[in-house]
Amino acid sequence: MSKPFFNYIFLFFSVSLLFSGCDTIQPKDCKYTDWYELGRQNGSKGGSNSSFQDVVQSCENVSDSADNLYKAGYSAGIVQYCSDQSAFEIGKSGQPLPESCLNHSGDRFNVYYQSGRRVLKLEKENLQIENNLQSLKKDNQFLDNQLELKKIVRKLQSQRAQNLKLIDDLKATF
Repeated sequence: MSKPFFNYIFLFFSVSLLFSGCDTIQPKDCKYTDWYELGRQNGSKGGSNSSFQDVVQSCENVSDSADNLYKAGYSAGIVQYCSDQSAFEIGKSGQPLPESCLNHSGDRFNVYYQSGRRVLKLEKENLQIENNLQSLKKDNQFLDNQLELKKIVRKLQSQRAQNLKLIDDLKATF
């Protein structure tokens, strides 16, 4: 086999792994797996470091270098996943606190995560406040309509009283 052909096969399997959501590898793919990239992807999704054993359970004779490559890739990916911005976004989205980041980033991650949770809570409170305001506006409109209606009723009653007086006055002239 020519080297370019082998490179295409390697690329095919790497891309297949990249786009698959699967955490296990088919035995035939073990030889061509980019262990660093697989570890990086797992880390960048917040997966656990122990998942290497889960991934290779179907592979035979995985070398120590594959394990080391996976762990190096995982370390690179978890740094990306456990960033301050990511911590904030994860908290703001309401997702649970990922233990992988607590193990990696500790208190710093938790601080940003809790800030995101606080924003989520405040946004929910603001939504509730907005709903209450809308309801009060409707109630206020109803009350304004009631007050307007009372004014109209009083005006009509006053007009009727005037008309009754005029009728009485007119009848009195006969």
